[in-house]
Amino acid sequence: MAKIFNYKRLKELMREKKVQQKHIMFYLAEKGVIYSDDGIKNWFRTDETQRRDPEMNTIKLLAEFFMVSIDELIIGSWAENIFPLRQIPIVGSASCGIPENNALQEANKYTYCNEQDWNEEVYAVIANGDSMAPTIEEGDEVMCDPRAEILDGDIVHYEINGECAIKTYKIDSKNKKILFIPINKSFKTKEFDENTNIRMVKVMDVRKSLKNNRKERLIALGFK
Repeated sequence: MAKIFNYKRLKELMREKKVQQKHIMFYLAEKGVIYSDDGIKNWFRTDETQRRDPEMNTIKLLAEFFMVSIDELIIGSWAENIFPLRQIPIVGSASCGIPENNALQEANKYTYCNEQDWNEEVYAVIANGDSMAPTIEEGDEVMCDPRAEILDGDIVHYEINGECAIKTYKIDSKNKKILFIPINKSFKTKEFDENTNIRMVKVMDVRKSLKNNRKERLIALGFK
């Protein structure tokens, strides 16, 4: 049996969560997938000759948005390169520090990531401040993986002397310094001696807050 988009289940989820088509359009735009309002309406056409199923990557994003398994939105078999979602804990704001393992078990708020990216130590924090804008903005969910290797130029969640933040990690070998560089040039780079005791965790993904990415929303609505 071929895979078929379960548009009826999507309509149910929209009713249950009081979500309108424009909310879906804005969310997809934030993820770089642009649909017009008519394009989304085509998913729900009762006439099969006019109905257009979204791409599999779009269906995966819809599953993330509604926090359901992707197989709820698929009837029949589904592609091997599409992965189910796993729940990960939101442990607080980025300024709260890197959590210990027991703190992950006590979290009462959650977000989701692909199963292939998940392990029991992955956690999320809520970004505060705009030092990493526009890549990471206030309110965004930032997923972090303590098991991932950190390389020069990676974005990290770091903790040092009680200070915690998200910045771009850079090694200054010439001056024997570790730099934490903001993307927003209005903020200053933090410098530390290379022997400073620093805890760092690699940022693996960012889930944009609906209040951010205004530019993409305007594009989706047809404004340049």
